[in-house]
Amino acid sequence: MENIRVYNFPACKMASSGNFAPWGDERCRAFEAWFSKLPRTSPFTMDFLREGDAEGSLNWMYLLQEGVEAPPEFKVVDFPGGLYAVVCGMDGNTPAGTWKERDKFLKKHGYERDPDLPEFGHIIGPPDALGYGQMDYWCPIKKKA
Repeated sequence: MENIRVYNFPACKMASSGNFAPWGDERCRAFEAWFSKLPRTSPFTMDFLREGDAEGSLNWMYLLQEGVEAPPEFKVVDFPGGLYAVVCGMDGNTPAGTWKERDKFLKKHGYERDPDLPEFGHIIGPPDALGYGQMDYWCPIKKKA
């Protein structure tokens, strides 16, 4: 059995933290403080981390549920949705074999990376729970032409 999930991410509205320096930035802490207080009404992933628009920056995004509004300091974006290959690895220490496995899966099933969509990460098992950080890596894909 392959360790890859394919997920059709629907178009949606997301709140964006905007660019911040990796961990320790006030913008990052404020964004996490805001969304961590929201009621969790879905078992599905709600927050996603991606590379920011400035070199070396990150951007945290949160899937907005109906009736939830982002504070004015955070931008609301229309995420177009798309097809993603999701592979689980270790936060900060994912072995190269994980990417090889993903790439082998894509080739086998006629997919390639979609450069028009962002890659995401989502921590699914915090280090204090397991002794290591478990992470889902979301790679945007499309059928090869």
